[in-house]
Amino acid sequence: GQQTRRALGKISILLEENPKWRLLRQILTEVQIEWQEREENAVPDLFPAGGPTVLVMVKDNHTLDALRSYFIEGKERAMTKKWFRYLENFNDRTRAIARSTAAANAVRSGANEGKSATGGLSEES
Repeated sequence: GQQTRRALGKISILLEENPKWRLLRQILTEVQIEWQEREENAVPDLFPAGGPTVLVMVKDNHTLDALRSYFIEGKERAMTKKWFRYLENFNDRTRAIARSTAAANAVRSGANEGKSATGGLSEES
């Protein structure tokens, strides 16, 4: 399939175009070409200027934003933005895990220091 490669340091990423989006782009291109051919061979008033109106239904706003980016900015830029968003989310999750682990370790080490300061005995003994 159509693929985009970028080298980032030692990492080589491979961004693949969504097959459904590629097919949608092909269909829309075919509609546009067919419209232009009919427009050239027809009575001018029969085909309004600007081309046909095409309705594309999507599942949610996230998909709408991704498709809009894909068609307006181009596949390469849209895929690169998606990759960077993934990295940002991954880094945010990693930082959150690191913070919670550090906090848990601090609580454990604080509890261990309290035991060693009293010799492992409670104040009631």
